[in-house]
Amino acid sequence: MRIFISLLFFLTVFTGWAQDSTKRWSLYPLPVVFKSPETDFGFGLGGFAAYSYKNQAENLKDSQFSFGGAYTLNNQVLFYSNFNIYSPDGKWQTLGEAGYYKYFFYYWGIGPNTTESMRERYDVNFIRIKTDLLRRVNENVWAGLRFWSEPYDVFNLEAGGLLETSAPGGNGGRSNGLGLAFQYDSRDIVFFPKEGWLLDASIQQFGGFIGSDFNFTKLYFDLSKYLAIGEKSVLALNLYQEYSFGNVPFSQMALIGGSRKLRGYYKGRYRDHQMLEFQAEYRLPTFWRFGMSVFAGLGQVWGPEHNLSAQNLKWNLGIGGRFLLDKKKKINARGDLGFGERAMGTYITVGEAF
Repeated sequence: MRIFISLLFFLTVFTGWAQDSTKRWSLYPLPVVFKSPETDFGFGLGGFAAYSYKNQAENLKDSQFSFGGAYTLNNQVLFYSNFNIYSPDGKWQTLGEAGYYKYFFYYWGIGPNTTESMRERYDVNFIRIKTDLLRRVNENVWAGLRFWSEPYDVFNLEAGGLLETSAPGGNGGRSNGLGLAFQYDSRDIVFFPKEGWLLDASIQQFGGFIGSDFNFTKLYFDLSKYLAIGEKSVLALNLYQEYSFGNVPFSQMALIGGSRKLRGYYKGRYRDHQMLEFQAEYRLPTFWRFGMSVFAGLGQVWGPEHNLSAQNLKWNLGIGGRFLLDKKKKINARGDLGFGERAMGTYITVGEAF
């Protein structure tokens, strides 16, 4: 049984803002140590930071970003970042991720019925830049543009395997996309919401007009609802949908698994053109700064060759521990143990899954 330890890696630079003494910072460095049969030992440094402006308006949420990097004894390198930054006047917001990977992944083929015997390992170098630039429409509504760039260099494929012979984009290529993004955010607290909604929706076109080697359309719909249970506990609900149409490379297909969606499955254990997921999590404090959570979910991938069917649903169950790093901002360190169909994953990071 494989134990997968996932930490949130990040590297981003906003030098001018960091030098502005009008901000109030909360910074949490996080040493990274992990081991797997494929990587041997890995070492690095990560962290999580949040800040607010001096005299910040009550309706302006705190900016946040996470950062990190790691090196393994198998000569693998990772740098990864997530960010959500507001302008001082509260009219603009930029959010997204940026990262560099010299790494390996597993590939089981496409569809909801792939078996463990189909697993192949491949090596990859890629840069991912995914950025939204949003303008505030009213108190809770934001709209703007989304840009995605991901040059993907695949090597050390299994000779004659599925990835080399039948996967779209199996030999690598550049995926560049541009489109529209929409956000509705009525959460009461950014880092540990107890009430409100969060919706992230977008439509993007990938194609030669923006330097992409693949032509396809991608749609996202990510909706979360938070319900206070008593004075301190929260029930969090999440519905996620992803649809892709056209010449979609395997690296851009919808993926089940990871530290946020159907925890317990290796990210990419199942992939296809479309995906539908629902998950629920009950979060409650226990004593002092400690808390816990229980979570469950259902999800499925499907596409042109695989129909949407109740028989192909994937499930997960799990339990998590929390440690409150910042009482004022309600920032938690998170450790989760998730289980799925012949799957298990352990995740250690900062911030909630959704």
